[in-house]
Amino acid sequence: MILEIEVVLLGLGILLLDLWTPVEKKRDLGYLAAGLLGLILIGSFRMDASTAEYAFGKMYVFDGLALFFKRGEPLLLRGKRSVERRELAEMRVDRGDLGGARAAKILVVREHAPGLRGIALAEQ
Repeated sequence: MILEIEVVLLGLGILLLDLWTPVEKKRDLGYLAAGLLGLILIGSFRMDASTAEYAFGKMYVFDGLALFFKRGEPLLLRGKRSVERRELAEMRVDRGDLGGARAAKILVVREHAPGLRGIALAEQ
């Protein structure tokens, strides 16, 4: 349970710092947050989970298995980050197409299109 409390306190602290951080320093604040979160992860390897601990009327169990999944979560997030990078690359391509945008084409059914079998595209 202590890991969750540390992460929540770190998140709240970073949010508060973000309020007073100038725009040009926000990247450094992000690096600070990632570094501190990494320290929490490294600190989790010093925890002893040989005996199970319970909280909230035995609704929450902290044992070796829970600690294993908490340590493995950054690996899952790394896969998500690679997907987000691909999506960002697609957004850059779309931004380049934006300069050549034209008026939308309108699909007109059964109007002035005898040679196209009832469908014509007209530009505004």
